[in-house]
Amino acid sequence: MLLLTMLVHAQVVTDIGSPVKTDYTGTFFRAFPRNEFRWWFLIGGGGLTVTEVNNSFSPVAQGFSTTGRDDLIDHAVARCPDGTWLHAASLNVDEFDDSAYAYHYSANFQTIKAQGWVDQQNNELKHNDMPIVCGDNHRGVSFRKEGTQLRNTWFSLDEDLNVVDTKVYYGVPQAPGSALLELEDGRLMGVGFKDYMSGSVEMRIFNSDMQTEEGIGARLPPEDEIQWWSQGVLQVGDVFLVAAMSRTQDGTFGADEGNVWLHVMRNEFPEDENYEGLLENYQISDHSGPSGGMRPGLSRRGNTVMVTWDSELRGHYSVVTIDLEAAGVEDIEDTSPPEDTSPPEDTSPPEDTSPPEDTEPPGDTAPTEDSGSARQDNRQPYSPGGCGCAGGALGTGWLLALLVSLARRR
Repeated sequence: MLLLTMLVHAQVVTDIGSPVKTDYTGTFFRAFPRNEFRWWFLIGGGGLTVTEVNNSFSPVAQGFSTTGRDDLIDHAVARCPDGTWLHAASLNVDEFDDSAYAYHYSANFQTIKAQGWVDQQNNELKHNDMPIVCGDNHRGVSFRKEGTQLRNTWFSLDEDLNVVDTKVYYGVPQAPGSALLELEDGRLMGVGFKDYMSGSVEMRIFNSDMQTEEGIGARLPPEDEIQWWSQGVLQVGDVFLVAAMSRTQDGTFGADEGNVWLHVMRNEFPEDENYEGLLENYQISDHSGPSGGMRPGLSRRGNTVMVTWDSELRGHYSVVTIDLEAAGVEDIEDTSPPEDTSPPEDTSPPEDTSPPEDTEPPGDTAPTEDSGSARQDNRQPYSPGGCGCAGGALGTGWLLALLVSLARRR
């Protein structure tokens, strides 16, 4: 792994595990801690599939669909303060990428507490690659206006997923491929880029009207590469962890593909325009092209950070260890997610509405190390608008669902 340490400070990242390629197939892959013994693996495609795994990342139960549908495209999922989950997804109704739908799940994903349209049949906004947040003060998603990268619309949702307010905000970061994070002080921060692919990540704190109060920009290394998709952001003590994509401009990788990098940034917003907030930078994945990684994500349990992404329709991850004291975390004992308090009657899996061929248990889902070697690209090139394909563990039905979903995008 390539390590670039900026400035002299107590090092936050202490270990980076080798990239692991799983047998879970889809175009959206996330890992979230359930408790100190288990994790949730989330795979998105035409729907969203959830699988519970142990600390060795082997499944302890068969994965299940949370949505019962197969027409979703891009996904975003956030844990709420009470342990429940907010899930938003884009889809095509009349035109490509003209709508967005949302779900509110119980803590164990077994019950849909609420669902509904966020935005429907609106071709003025682009809904793919949306940022999402679910905090004490902010719950919602943002979309970009079609034809511009500098005008975005924030949709504020209540617990029943009714749209209670919308606000237009301009400037950076543009909504697609960015991240929204509710800070520990309750303010909302956006992290992303001015242009779809650029070298400077922008971090902006918004007021209640979604106007920028303060912010910083930082040029990300390597300097000879372009960066995008800063979808993974965590606040850990006095630092931010930011996962973003990076690639060379020599045609090594296909469209939207590259390698995942993890950046450690200061949790400060000084007025000095020359302020350099980068502390540490690490290359996480080792794809060599022409296929690469896409859509990075971050989650944390204690001093363990899971970096996730997808590549060639397969979920990938790397386990990163951080020094909580170096990060400035004061209470390092209470880092587990909220206790799952769902009632017993909610713990049975939902009715399986997928075709019979999709209900077979997955085969060998034990992870394998990703050698990073070039592999044949067995899918259509990904477009900046996102893509939809089959989700779930690799099985006999994934190819059929993939072809149906890809046909829907045409």
